[in-house]
Amino acid sequence: MTIQVKLQDILEGMDFQSDEQSSFLNLTTGAVVAITDEELRAAEHDEALEDFPEWQHDQIRLAREMLETDHYLPLPDRFEINEYQIMERFCLSVDEDDLRDDLCDAIHGRGAFRRGSCWIPHIPSDLVVDSGQHMLRAAQPLISR
Repeated sequence: MTIQVKLQDILEGMDFQSDEQSSFLNLTTGAVVAITDEELRAAEHDEALEDFPEWQHDQIRLAREMLETDHYLPLPDRFEINEYQIMERFCLSVDEDDLRDDLCDAIHGRGAFRRGSCWIPHIPSDLVVDSGQHMLRAAQPLISR
């Protein structure tokens, strides 16, 4: 079964993570959820809900579900993402030899990220349509650890 996931939800989930809060993707619904470390610890230690404010009860129940099922995938934090590797895997995934070579050359050396804004407009429109899928495929092995 295929689920639809909004890229914006993934990005927001990754942005809102902190030392005290983590984000997860529900693999059955496609929803991105955030759980605090306190809520996760409460679920791990099976602490009584009555020991917490009522507004946290749903989150602690959710944390328990996360621990009991394999329906949740932790989103990577800012330290797990290597932008260069994602760009490189994307460039290498392009089928057209000349374009692949140009893209690979463009990301090497000093100023590669700045130069990227120069070559992006020259990518053929049919590749631009698929670029989101290419980027997700390129990033997936690097973020699903």
